[in-house]
Amino acid sequence: MLKFVKLNILLILTAIFSINHLHAASVTGIYEGIITNDSGLGLLGQTLRVQLTYEDSTTGTPRDSSTLYSGLITDANVTVGSNIWGYDGSGSSRLFLNDNDTIVISNGPEDRVNLSVSSFTGPDLGTGPIFFGPQLQLRLSDLEPNGTPDAVVDDTVLPSTPFDIALFDDDNSVLSNTLSFSWSTEDDDFFIFSADAFELVPIPVPAAVWLFGSAILGVVCFSKKKSGSTCIIN
Repeated sequence: MLKFVKLNILLILTAIFSINHLHAASVTGIYEGIITNDSGLGLLGQTLRVQLTYEDSTTGTPRDSSTLYSGLITDANVTVGSNIWGYDGSGSSRLFLNDNDTIVISNGPEDRVNLSVSSFTGPDLGTGPIFFGPQLQLRLSDLEPNGTPDAVVDDTVLPSTPFDIALFDDDNSVLSNTLSFSWSTEDDDFFIFSADAFELVPIPVPAAVWLFGSAILGVVCFSKKKSGSTCIIN
């Protein structure tokens, strides 16, 4: 019995330690969509998957009607089939964030997200040596009529959850939502593939959370057993 309790206490402490060492200020979003433009690279109809991680503690700089966040991206990767490009950290990452309280365009107030990240390492897909890029761009736009959800609540702070595409309804917007990846070669050729329709997909629960839950369940079951009750797991 005592060994059982000690084991569960150890599991709880291990889980707490693991959770605390997860980047508390890191926000990760995974986006997926079908490629609709590929500059002849043979990628049409394939799934474009992008994973982005940023630090929500990054300080922004006011820029006219928006807030600029520089260097916020800590990790990113782009996947199409067996092709994978990874952010190498040597480039720049910039996010221009607008909320509908600070920018008004011709057809009304609008929320905007314009994120660019470079550079990445990965295959050139036969285009030849890359001169500039590759660069990832996430562009979201949402016209905000009264009574509709606000996609960007406050552009002066980064959100603690990834940008939810479902909140960005670009049907009436001047700009359209776009997820794209592009580069130029030493021969001055430009290549881009993109998805115009994409979504935020769920992220698996970290192992530390499951470990913590298992340890708590073990303590509860032990307490019930000690009191004569039966521990039933449905």
